[in-house]
Amino acid sequence: MTPQDTTLMTRMLFTDAVVGVGFPHPQVGVDAERGGLATVKHDAGGEPVYAWNRRILETLSTETLQDLYTSLKLHEVTHAS
Repeated sequence: MTPQDTTLMTRMLFTDAVVGVGFPHPQVGVDAERGGLATVKHDAGGEPVYAWNRRILETLSTETLQDLYTSLKLHEVTHAS
């Protein structure tokens, strides 16, 4: 495996991790959507449903993805009920 392959695989891993964490708080979804990292649709009751934009996430650097994942997990842990 080349260094480029390793970098690509690492970015893919962090992209999968971010998508897997989801949105630990509604405001995270709002902020991600405003930043172009997520999309929002509304369910039948009018509630927002956020989804990470994987295509955009995959353009981010490994460091940015790692920072995003870390902040999502920190938010998840510190705001757990």
